[in-house]
Amino acid sequence: MEGRYWFDNSLTEEGARLRLLEAIADPRSIRLLEDLHVGQGWRCAELGAGGGSMALWLAHRVGADGSVLAVDRDVTLLHHLVDHPSIEVVQSAIEDLDLPAGSLDLVHTRNVLMHCDTADDIIGTLVEALRPGGVLLLEEADYFPVAGMTSSALAEVASALVGRWTWARTMPGTLARLPVVDLEVTMDTSMLQGRSPEAAFWTHTFRSVEDRLTEPELAAAHGIRPVRQVTFDEAMVCLTDETFWTPFSAVVCAACRKA
Repeated sequence: MEGRYWFDNSLTEEGARLRLLEAIADPRSIRLLEDLHVGQGWRCAELGAGGGSMALWLAHRVGADGSVLAVDRDVTLLHHLVDHPSIEVVQSAIEDLDLPAGSLDLVHTRNVLMHCDTADDIIGTLVEALRPGGVLLLEEADYFPVAGMTSSALAEVASALVGRWTWARTMPGTLARLPVVDLEVTMDTSMLQGRSPEAAFWTHTFRSVEDRLTEPELAAAHGIRPVRQVTFDEAMVCLTDETFWTPFSAVVCAACRKA
């Protein structure tokens, strides 16, 4: 995963980037989890816990009789959760995680499996980790809307970073071949507006990897075609212009229960 995931939780600015993402994505995650009736006493795993907002929400939801396993490959941003009585913080790549079969009531991922080369195999192990009737909720981004962007500069910059993240569209088919029932799939997509919270998140994201996108040697090392600095700067201007609107990303949300 580290070869495909460009961001480092140990960096100070990464906390700010993830807080922006939480503000954008948490309302959707909470709505989906409430619809799945997550309740008191549940044993949950939040995989790719990031800054910990969803792990903390789950801990409040399951109460003192429940538990939350908060897993991330770098737990720098989860230190505030280590003393919570219902949360266990674990540092591990999702590929290396050993979850006992039938041990969990809920597994949740958000923007995690999309970075894994073995995502389909991982989904199989996550289903195995659920008790019969246990819930799997996957929220993973797919960037096919980039092809319809209204700015060629932003499309070039975005494609360099996210153009390879197209696995999520295959996720429902993978789940359909596993021992699950009640599979429901939705797609969350909207237009991105300049000078919005989402635009701030993407500005922060692109700025954090600007050298890898624009410097030829670094870009080549990451297997991408370098973006000219003038193109990068033009894209960043778009994200600060409140009159700018464009399609950008889509999130495939798949929920099911173990048969």
